[in-house]
Amino acid sequence: MEKRQLIDAICKLNPSATLKFLSGFDVPALRQYLEHLNAARQRQPRPVPTDRNRDRMVA
Repeated sequence: MEKRQLIDAICKLNPSATLKFLSGFDVPALRQYLEHLNAARQRQPRPVPTDRNRDRMVA
């Protein structure tokens, strides 16, 4: 991928990343960040801890 393609792909996954900010990075760094974003998307979400007392009535 070219630099602009990497930046576009990153912006789709992380809309808070700006073109101006990402433009300061070289292609290998952008590629590594895109791989990181893709890996994070593929991880299974952790179970949310439950409150054992939520079903108890409070007097």
